[in-house]
Amino acid sequence: MTPTTTILAIDPSINHIGWAVGDVKHGAIEPEIKAYGTLHMKSGKLTPILQRLGEIETKVQELITSCDDIDLCIYEQPNSWTRGKKNVKSLGLLQRAIGCIIETVSGNRIPLKAVPVDEWKGNAPKVNKRQFEALYGDRPSSEHARDAVMMLRWYVNNERIQGMIEER
Repeated sequence: MTPTTTILAIDPSINHIGWAVGDVKHGAIEPEIKAYGTLHMKSGKLTPILQRLGEIETKVQELITSCDDIDLCIYEQPNSWTRGKKNVKSLGLLQRAIGCIIETVSGNRIPLKAVPVDEWKGNAPKVNKRQFEALYGDRPSSEHARDAVMMLRWYVNNERIQGMIEER
């Protein structure tokens, strides 16, 4: 039997959290994407931040509970690329959402790894909605879900490349 690692990828946001779950089999080139989607927060901009964070915690916990044994969670970490596109207040809200996600995932004893946004987005192939549907079927997807899937694919391939380099 081939060892398999199940990875949950999260594209965080204060309003729409993209996610993807993939199985990585030893020796496989690509992860097998099992599921993907978007967690939509019902709360809006006028909702107090603590209530919004509570909703994020609840929805991320429900996602984790619905998945089979997750071995690793990767999440997109904002850095220089994000700072240039967001104002200070929205970046602060995003960091609070990420903190809530980290707390929820680690509370389930799932190891976490940050994936810097400018590393993966700058190196992953750009895939539009039509190309994504050609790869994964015509199941509805949001930009957030597509980002989670592509980040997961980039992460797995990047880890394999790093492993090949380290073996030499």
